[in-house]
Amino acid sequence: TSEELDTLLLSSDLHVLIKLSTMKTMNVIRKRMEELSIRCKAVLLQEFNLTRRYKNIIHFNFWAEFVKEIFHSCRGMDLTILKNCIDSSGSWRNLFNLIYEDLPKNIIGGGDLRNELLQHITREAARVRQSNKRASPQGRQQQRIKIISDLDDTVWCSGGKFPAGCDKKYPAHSFYPGIFALYKEVTLSGTTGGASASGHASTSAGTSAVVTWADPPPS
Repeated sequence: TSEELDTLLLSSDLHVLIKLSTMKTMNVIRKRMEELSIRCKAVLLQEFNLTRRYKNIIHFNFWAEFVKEIFHSCRGMDLTILKNCIDSSGSWRNLFNLIYEDLPKNIIGGGDLRNELLQHITREAARVRQSNKRASPQGRQQQRIKIISDLDDTVWCSGGKFPAGCDKKYPAHSFYPGIFALYKEVTLSGTTGGASASGHASTSAGTSAVVTWADPPPS
């Protein structure tokens, strides 16, 4: 079933699975992409991206098509969540890195892949904004806010350790009092539902960044 496949993939060492699998095996997953959860798709993207260096150019082209399938299988708010999951991977491999640095601009027989994905993202983002506007009682568009912040001496204290920072007020990696409450208030200020909106946060030590975002409250 779809649930069994999703659970199997999420509980597996996908790095090893992708590294040792054949294109035929990965094609089975590709054909059932619509059945997978957003979390599973995000993990597949991250692991396939890390593993593709072991593949030859044919597999690289297949990987690019695989990425395309994942993005096109997500629409509306599902695509928004997928993008946020990619940005919350905990490393520098974020959505920008995937689209503009890892993906080739063109793939064999696939045309302008990068432009195609950007058009899909733009089109679905417009749908989400329009949907949020219709859901608002006053007909106003509900803005979604994402905060991208530095970590050292901003979210937590560096302990004065070079090159991270110079603040010695607290032990290293101690969160500043009230920082998450501040981010929560700023993030939720763009919604009409205040505290009823759902917030998400992720720290990325590899890039010294924290990403938070809020979803508009249900109507």
